[in-house]
Amino acid sequence: MVEAIFNTPIGVFDSGLGGVSVLRQMRYLMPAEQFLYYGDCTNAPYGTRTVEEVRDYCQERGNKVDPQAFVDHYTSNGWMVGKNKMKSWKAAVGTWERSSWQSREAPAQKKYDANKGMMTSNYGDMSEFEKAMRAN
Repeated sequence: MVEAIFNTPIGVFDSGLGGVSVLRQMRYLMPAEQFLYYGDCTNAPYGTRTVEEVRDYCQERGNKVDPQAFVDHYTSNGWMVGKNKMKSWKAAVGTWERSSWQSREAPAQKKYDANKGMMTSNYGDMSEFEKAMRAN
């Protein structure tokens, strides 16, 4: 019976935070051992996600992040954050929660006013804007 214990693999359960790194170090330190690795893919923070998964997570957190906008944004740039591959989509959702630009209104769109023949914005016509700029 004792021999059976020594021939069994070492089990490693990865809950989604650092398990692969721990397994890599264990294999380095114990190269003669066999390992049985279980990864919790349902709650793993890495990899791409569907709109439904992001929506469920946002509802669980009670935030106002738009799941479709989140997935569209990261899908369009290959799930990159800057120049690096995204490591945790859940952390990215948290960043979007705290991001003030999510709650801000879109900047005023300039439009062409055919009657005046010039660009306009929320400042009124451009001549008023120019006067205000010169006064400062």
